[in-house]
Amino acid sequence: MNNPFPNISIKKILFLHGFTSGGNCDIAHTLIDALQGEVEVVSPDLPLHPTDALEFVRHLCVTEKPDLIVGSSCGAFYAQQVVRTEGIPALLINPFFMMSEFLEPRIGTHAYKCKREDGVQTFEVTPELIKEFMQIEQHQFDLYDDFNKDRAWGLFGTQDHLAHFKTKFSEYYSTIRTFDGGHTIEPQNVRSVLAPMIKEMLATVHPLHERYFRHFKGNLYRMWHIALDSETMERKVVYQALYGEHGYWCRPEKMFFEVIERDGKRIPRFHEIDKNEVEQ
Repeated sequence: MNNPFPNISIKKILFLHGFTSGGNCDIAHTLIDALQGEVEVVSPDLPLHPTDALEFVRHLCVTEKPDLIVGSSCGAFYAQQVVRTEGIPALLINPFFMMSEFLEPRIGTHAYKCKREDGVQTFEVTPELIKEFMQIEQHQFDLYDDFNKDRAWGLFGTQDHLAHFKTKFSEYYSTIRTFDGGHTIEPQNVRSVLAPMIKEMLATVHPLHERYFRHFKGNLYRMWHIALDSETMERKVVYQALYGEHGYWCRPEKMFFEVIERDGKRIPRFHEIDKNEVEQ
């Protein structure tokens, strides 16, 4: 779903749908209508498997360069995990942080709730798929840095009887809003609550184009790029020391962003900081 106003500079959001849905869902269509002329909505079909979906979302962050990621349910599960690595803020609608719990009683073949571009209209929940979700769930907050506590906002339905993760969300992030509705946000709430919240986020929380970090030992660095290893396709961070000879370095992305334990405390290996902290 592309920008209908190619000659006008407008903001862009990447919408990530729920597990049983697709990019052609009612939420996406309502957002396109509600934000017309102000915000471009990119709403792709997500792969069934979470490892593939996360890789796809990260690729879209690079190619589409969205100003904001908006995720619903399982889409919010994915969105939360890329906030820190991609430097893009996210709005999570009824995030489902334990998808394995949703899938375990649903082993078997099911139909997608809307038409998907590849023409495939059914999917299968298998023990292997559940195990894949469980493995990712165990590490979904591993890269969290409190620099991002205000960069992911949560929107929760007061009548959501399917997902119950507002308390979990509040352990990491500070902005919580509610709407009078269930797990899948209805068109009227998309217009009256979600669309205005998106506009508010776009105006106040921005993607990070210059990124600076303090190593846990104290030295400062600037992150320049995410690069792919030509042999293994592993994602690596290219960064520059802001001291001494200002040399350039690279290390695996997972290692760069990981949380480590020192003196009995869990801390980011590289803690993100504002540019003004570097200039002081």
